[in-house]
Amino acid sequence: MTAVACGVIAMALAVAACFVYGARRRGRDGTDRARANLGVFAHRRRELAAEGEAQGLSDGDLAALDAELIASLHDEAGDDSPAAAPVPATAGLVPVAVGAALAVAVSWGLYALWGEPGAPVLARAAEVLQDPNASEDALETLADALSARLARRPHDGSSLFHLGHLKLRMRDSEGAAETLAALRALTPEAEVEAAWAQARYLADGGRLEPETRLAVDRVLAAEANHPMMLELLAMDAMQRGAPAEASGYLGRLLRVTPAGPRRDLFGAALELAHQRMRAGAEESGVGGGATGDGGSDPGDAAVAGGVPVAVSVSPGIGAHPGAPVFVIARAETGGGPPYAVRRLTVADLPARLELGDGDAMMAGRRLSDLETFELVARIGMSGSPTRAPGDFESRPVTVRHGAEEVILDIAVRVP
Repeated sequence: MTAVACGVIAMALAVAACFVYGARRRGRDGTDRARANLGVFAHRRRELAAEGEAQGLSDGDLAALDAELIASLHDEAGDDSPAAAPVPATAGLVPVAVGAALAVAVSWGLYALWGEPGAPVLARAAEVLQDPNASEDALETLADALSARLARRPHDGSSLFHLGHLKLRMRDSEGAAETLAALRALTPEAEVEAAWAQARYLADGGRLEPETRLAVDRVLAAEANHPMMLELLAMDAMQRGAPAEASGYLGRLLRVTPAGPRRDLFGAALELAHQRMRAGAEESGVGGGATGDGGSDPGDAAVAGGVPVAVSVSPGIGAHPGAPVFVIARAETGGGPPYAVRRLTVADLPARLELGDGDAMMAGRRLSDLETFELVARIGMSGSPTRAPGDFESRPVTVRHGAEEVILDIAVRVP
């Protein structure tokens, strides 16, 4: 908008210059015509004098001819008087000055209406956000400029995106979630969903609320191994006490994260998840019992490793690779929440896993407490593990600890 204002001012000055040039040109043309008439008059008088002397005219005849010549000159001057009349310089420049002033005033008015006072700061928004050493003052200045712009243009997507990430950078998770929610209402892009899910997760104190979980699933449906979404799911699983589920997400993170400090961090988190899985198996008493001959009980050993499960999806199922897959262990009768759940995606299938106490949904509700239980695998098309019309699932299989590998093939659509 600064360029627009400068352009209008330049046009105003150009118009003023044209008016000044025209006024001076008109005055100069009038003066030139007057000088030309006087020159013709003097030349004609000389000619008349020469003719009178050659013809022997009297002084009275010469005076009469001179009078006629003067009268003719006056008639010609009268015809040209409007064009030849001198124009005072001040009278011609006043309207020009007024017009130029009005043009300048209009240009500044347009700039005030549509201009961008914080343009220099806003132009560096991406640079500031990408600079890890940007000062707090620079971040606050940018935040003020973006907020001012959004006050004038509430639906400016670029400003909403930058301000949302800036507030995350400034550790204002709630403000970031609100800003990105406004952007989320304008566009369904996966990156916007991912940024909002991250902000909402942090604003909720590190909990994945149902709406946030649905947003994560939508992002993974578009990009099956989105690093930030996998990280959120891994942290959530660890917080819920499901280290086996967390290990699945961390394993995928390690496959897509390049070597560096962040990959090392995920590797350490994966080792912690494995430690918690082993600790959970030991607390359940699995593998700790002794037989009469000093050996371990084979049934206990089977429980320690969990229930081996092979999950596949029928070729006829047209689910997106990022759609969530839930492997569920539940009581045969009595209902209630599942005893264990492992979350995968369609892209992970076919897969082999072991479902055990480390996948418990609730503390104190251990799969090893059941003698027999039911296993089922389901593609949650809505993103939820709760069975709903339109989901795809395998036929339930009743198993007991120590059984051979259980095969779950997802091939049935939930009516």
